[in-house]
Amino acid sequence: MSGTATAHVPFFSVVVPTLDEEKALPNLLRDLLEQTYQDFEVLVVDGKSTDKTKEVALKFEELIPKFIFLESSEKNVAIQRNLGAQHSHGEYLFFFDADIRIPRHYLEGNHYALMKEDSDIWTNALAPDKKSTEAKLITSVQNLVIDGGAQLGIPYAIGASLGLRKKVFQKLGGFDSAIRFAEDTEIVRRAVKTKYHFSLFKDPQYIFSTRRYRKEGTLRLVGRLIPTFIASLMNIETEALNITNIYPMNGGSYYRKKRQLTRTFRQLKIIEQVIRKMAKSRKASIRKLLNEFNGYFTLEK
Repeated sequence: MSGTATAHVPFFSVVVPTLDEEKALPNLLRDLLEQTYQDFEVLVVDGKSTDKTKEVALKFEELIPKFIFLESSEKNVAIQRNLGAQHSHGEYLFFFDADIRIPRHYLEGNHYALMKEDSDIWTNALAPDKKSTEAKLITSVQNLVIDGGAQLGIPYAIGASLGLRKKVFQKLGGFDSAIRFAEDTEIVRRAVKTKYHFSLFKDPQYIFSTRRYRKEGTLRLVGRLIPTFIASLMNIETEALNITNIYPMNGGSYYRKKRQLTRTFRQLKIIEQVIRKMAKSRKASIRKLLNEFNGYFTLEK
């Protein structure tokens, strides 16, 4: 008696939306190749890149056993993630930004955490991509906000590394592509409101890219994002705010262009340099402050 073999369902479907990421994407794909846990597929969903993103992505087609390259009709991160999820086969969806890096045990650690804690939707703690005080402060604050939000019942998440059980994602209807800011937090809150279980895994951590902060200047970027960030925490509709120019859909090529320095931007950079010098002279105090921030990261001596 013969039967039809059932196709294997991978545990993770890793979905990576891209836009002009020829420089960053290969690093993430190499990290995936070196994972200690290999029960996953990779779906790269490109949004009309004008550089060699497609070319470099397809080089991994023969290296990664389960690899799918998709092209989106629009450059919209929510649409690209939803398209990747549509074509996925895994039990869990794992959405990554193309510019993050992950340690070799990242998927194995997440698999273990999911087996230990029955989560429907989750995110991971961040580690800095640079050894600078600034990068460590940025990631420490992000971790505090995610952790504090989860404990206060106002969950917050970053789409740079966000996972969902596929059945839950489908029931939720995916990401809302009409949202221009915090679409990642919105789907988490929608899930929690529907009584699905959200978790923050403090281990393993992924390496968060602070390139946007370096490009635009930390003070300038934070100053522009504060209104939308507060709105997100307070469940205020961000579409009611004028954020078209605050949070544009930038691709990797944006970070390789020289910035035109306006007078305001130059002034902010001067202020930022002064603050950095002050921070350097008070490194011990900042180290103590970071140690109190839940012990996520400490500064090197």
